[in-house]
Amino acid sequence: MMRRIGRELRGLVRPRHFVQLSALAVFAALFLELAEDVWIQEGFAWDVPVALAIHRLQRPWLDEAMQAITWTGGYGALLGTLVGGLWLLRRLMPERALLLLGSYTAASVFTLGLKQVFQRPRPALFPPLVAARGYSFPSGHTFAGLMLYGMLAVYLWQDRRRGPALLMAIWGPLIGFSRIYLGVHYPSDVLASLTAGVLWMLPGLALMGRGLPPFKPREDPTAASFRR
Repeated sequence: MMRRIGRELRGLVRPRHFVQLSALAVFAALFLELAEDVWIQEGFAWDVPVALAIHRLQRPWLDEAMQAITWTGGYGALLGTLVGGLWLLRRLMPERALLLLGSYTAASVFTLGLKQVFQRPRPALFPPLVAARGYSFPSGHTFAGLMLYGMLAVYLWQDRRRGPALLMAIWGPLIGFSRIYLGVHYPSDVLASLTAGVLWMLPGLALMGRGLPPFKPREDPTAASFRR
């Protein structure tokens, strides 16, 4: 009897579940720590030095590159969500298209709500290189970018597009870097959005692994020719 119960418990608590729960706990603790310090206006000793260090990298060509990258976390992210949804519908995966569109919409509303709660002013360390409205914490561009491009990275990896998948995986953090470089966010804003974005993605990835139909990767042309 005890052996059977033990086997059932081992089946329920698998190593990957433990890793996922541990990751959730770590990222949740980090986000809550950042949010608490912003709420009580305690500040971060590393915020200003890191922002100024990134600002010292400023070059005319890099200004243009960072402005282009940051666009992909705003209107570009909206466009990317629509294109990604259409791509998934074309692959006959409406559930995943709905998950992508719903996650982006909910993430956008969530960050807007947090900004109104914390009402942290934007940094005024140097003249910003782009216009930005609203409050600073957390970074909406970074949050939406990590969620969107992170999920696309998983989809592309499952579709055997390794290069584009790796590019999408680093694109969200790169958007966050651009927001600091352009002078519209503190590093802590971006770090909070990265942690919140991961927290937002992990349940979605779990759902993709268990509750949705399996991804239909592209057929290998060589294998298709062999069958013919």
